[in-house]
Amino acid sequence: MHSIPPPKYQIQLTSYSWMVLKSGIIVDHEERPNFPSVIAQ
Repeated sequence: MHSIPPPKYQIQLTSYSWMVLKSGIIVDHEERPNFPSVIAQ
């Protein structure tokens, strides 16, 4: 898991996260701490 995922995977994951956030399915407090970590990696 320490390997860096392909750019496409990161883009898809980011887009999916934003879609979910906009939909309001995932709680903000649960998502915010993890979101920066995904971008950092």
